[in-house]
Amino acid sequence: MIKILIRQIEFGEKKISRKERAQRLSGEGKELLALGAGRWFGVHWNSEEEKKRELETERNTWGKPSLIRHPEIHFNISHSGCLAACGFSRKPLGLDIQECMAADYFRIADRYYTKADREFLRSADEKEIPELFYRIWVKEESYAKWRGVALPATIGKEDKEGFCQWFVPIPGYQGAVWTVKEEPLEILQVPTAPPGR
Repeated sequence: MIKILIRQIEFGEKKISRKERAQRLSGEGKELLALGAGRWFGVHWNSEEEKKRELETERNTWGKPSLIRHPEIHFNISHSGCLAACGFSRKPLGLDIQECMAADYFRIADRYYTKADREFLRSADEKEIPELFYRIWVKEESYAKWRGVALPATIGKEDKEGFCQWFVPIPGYQGAVWTVKEEPLEILQVPTAPPGR
């Protein structure tokens, strides 16, 4: 079973920079990691210092994190727009979520996507293009994260092993999780965090 925790962040009326937004979302992703590690894997702590120690990570060459003290917990964090997510499994996984924003879809697809994906995108109805573009993007991103490599090493490659499952976290977003084989997905919305928490 793959479990995914998702939290929608309320940023309030205050204008914040892109960097501040990314930092807040990253922090929320780490909080989701703590929540899932405690809920499903029995990781506990009695102080913030113990929590920090229990959830200490190390990263591989391309930045994929793993828990130093709990290598049996496989997780992956992603965030975009106003969402943070953390996926958990007992086997390696890659998770990606993306807000479906305006982009130069075909220019990007022509540069990065497989021939089959480019043709699929060009054959779609115009109103479906943003959703389909990001559906392909999260597939590519989650695959690289599953493999633990940089996106340029795998994006646009035709032959991919493993299994991809798509989901819609909330309307206007696309998500995908990649694993070695198909497993049931359990997606849980965690209550919204108040601004300035």
